[in-house]
Amino acid sequence: MWLDSRRSRPPPTSFVRTAVRQAPACSIADAVRTLLSLGLFIILALATAGCDEQPYRQYASASEAVAAGERDRGWLPVWLPLSARDVHLQGDLDTNQWWLRVQLSRAAADSLRTVLVPVPADSVRAQRPRGSGRWWFEALVQHAPENDHALNAHLFRGTGRPVPRTTIVAFDRLSDRVYVWGGLER
Repeated sequence: MWLDSRRSRPPPTSFVRTAVRQAPACSIADAVRTLLSLGLFIILALATAGCDEQPYRQYASASEAVAAGERDRGWLPVWLPLSARDVHLQGDLDTNQWWLRVQLSRAAADSLRTVLVPVPADSVRAQRPRGSGRWWFEALVQHAPENDHALNAHLFRGTGRPVPRTTIVAFDRLSDRVYVWGGLER
């Protein structure tokens, strides 16, 4: 029984038969190929959606980062004092470049300086990590028209032991923040 009481008979179905007869022929092989292509596309989309070539992590302390396995994975240097606070880590999985920002007490910073050598600002180039937002190099560059390229930091390079020569360490002159970046060696 039809819900529409004004109609006493069902609607004609001839248009359905006509549409089915005019539909293009499709083989089972075509249908399977289409489904496999669609499935492969979905798998690739899902696989790459979660990939971040420069993953970022933040920890309240270096001890917390160590407990999370960052030192075991090689992203937290063994020479970094465990007293470091507000640890920001980012690494590039393709190039093995890495960036680190921590806060160190004056004593810990002074101790770290003993295994570093000072370098002139014009000998250092820093590439900003992708998506780093405001955690990387907020106030290290002076914003004065007469000196736009001057750094508000004391720059050092590793001596090779324990800090690799490829590692650059910038001690912010205005705060207790320390910025560290490097390449393959840690």
